[in-house]
Amino acid sequence: MNAQVPGTEGTVQEAVPADLLKQALESLVFVAPEPVHVNALARTVGWPPGKVRTALLELEEDCRSRGLRLQRTGEAVQFVTDPDVADVVQRFLGIAEKRQLTRGALETLAIVAFKQPVTRATIDTMRGVNSDYMLTRLRESELIEEVGRENAPGRPLIYGTSFNFLEYFGLEGMEELRRILDSITVPSEDGSPQPSSETPPEGAALPVSSA
Repeated sequence: MNAQVPGTEGTVQEAVPADLLKQALESLVFVAPEPVHVNALARTVGWPPGKVRTALLELEEDCRSRGLRLQRTGEAVQFVTDPDVADVVQRFLGIAEKRQLTRGALETLAIVAFKQPVTRATIDTMRGVNSDYMLTRLRESELIEEVGRENAPGRPLIYGTSFNFLEYFGLEGMEELRRILDSITVPSEDGSPQPSSETPPEGAALPVSSA
């Protein structure tokens, strides 16, 4: 018997058959014009969010042998092309090779990745210079985004990495980014090294260093 969940208007929605759930989710994520939340998918297919998450994990594994990846940030998902074939896709679409980031932009982006959510004041302190311009450029490139305001005098903006950041560096989700960051030395706000919970592997570096 198919599961049923409340619809958006409080009505009960008939669930997609269990044997078609994964295919339905794949189709919905494919046609979505932007990252789509798990809850929105659950309402559409008529299954609880927990079941949808499980099916998405299976779909993510299926995609490892395809030309697409299921990219996740929190509870939102989207399809992106496999970075291993990015040059072929760019050539087909007539897109110029992606512009390399400057040293200052990479430095700022690395701090955001390490410390997110983070304020501009913290970034300035760690870099030792004003970071307004770099933050503006990174926002324009959609590699970072404003994720809220800090509960402090002046309510300063706080920044985090975006879906485009994950796509740019070929990461499948925030969990993969955290595993990378956990394996390397994290700088403290005064600039001194702060060992992470794991011993850094030889030659380890921020994901941005390979772009």
